[in-house]
Amino acid sequence: MIVFISVVAAIFVVVSIYYYFRSERLHHDLIAKKRESAQALRDNKQMLDTFALLATKQEEFYLSRYSGLKKAAEKQAPLVAKEMTVLWPIINNFSGIYRGCAMSKEPLQGKVKACYESFSPGAFDDFKRLLANKQKPIKNMWSSNNLIGFVSLVEAMLMEFQADIARARQTNRANEKVTENTAQS
Repeated sequence: MIVFISVVAAIFVVVSIYYYFRSERLHHDLIAKKRESAQALRDNKQMLDTFALLATKQEEFYLSRYSGLKKAAEKQAPLVAKEMTVLWPIINNFSGIYRGCAMSKEPLQGKVKACYESFSPGAFDDFKRLLANKQKPIKNMWSSNNLIGFVSLVEAMLMEFQADIARARQTNRANEKVTENTAQS
């Protein structure tokens, strides 16, 4: 009987020692995972801060570019200038939309619609009408409903406005030459 109790006690001691060391190993693994998790959170925060900085700088660049194009359009092509005003809410709130898309799973179009509706009621419908008159690649950028499509859309729209202004400038020069030739004749 004493042998039986000694064997049970020995088994209990061995099992207890085994579980003690196993729990210590699991505890160290848990501490390591917590450290990794904290580092991942720091890296994620740094990446999001970098995204926010990039978005802000990109917005500044687009605002500067938009202003220059708008001034040129007002002088050379008033119809293009009117179309450009439809793009103003996106340009003015570029970094907010960019950050919102980068940091959440909410689709782009919802954020852009909210931006336009806060600008003025019905402005989003004007934007959709402007897009309806654009080429298929621009429509596809909008339809992608993601951050890459948004950045590409803004860049493509600005490039198209720039091309429209250049065409208007050439047309105005040609008209001036015709007027000069007519006046000289």
